[in-house]
Amino acid sequence: MSDSNQGFFELILARIRGLFGILSPDPERDARRRRLALQRAVSGLLLEMAFTDFDGDEANDEVRRETKARAVAQLVSERFRLSSADAELLVHDLSRKENRYTSYYEPVALINRVYSAEQKAEFIAQLWRVAFADGAVDPYEDHYVRKIAELIYVSHTDFITAKLAVRAEVGGASQL
Repeated sequence: MSDSNQGFFELILARIRGLFGILSPDPERDARRRRLALQRAVSGLLLEMAFTDFDGDEANDEVRRETKARAVAQLVSERFRLSSADAELLVHDLSRKENRYTSYYEPVALINRVYSAEQKAEFIAQLWRVAFADGAVDPYEDHYVRKIAELIYVSHTDFITAKLAVRAEVGGASQL
């Protein structure tokens, strides 16, 4: 066999080994993928709060969205122990129109599989923190948190407890 043929076959074998390496289970890689998927699911649902409908005053609405997006970045940074820059990058990526949710099925299903009841209640509190970030909660925001709480099986008692606790944290501001 000539050197050029041997080199070709070695290249083919290396690629086949690489393919099997990708297909073979790698617990570290799988854990990283699950962690990133959970980060995106939680961050995306938190960020949806920043995009709820507002009063129609474009300048005011944009300021409110930015305030809420900053709150999301801070919560994501704290929850997942990310640097501020990494959290902001994640929020920015999820803010792009093509990355926004068209369905809540995937993120909700993932949260239901991974989170305990306590973690779900804390997640609802985080949604309330985003809702209160601009100082007021409007009916669309209340409806959104209520819908997510129902989808992840958080009791009404925990839903209300989280709302009242967050409202007390931020000084009682609310329209609801």
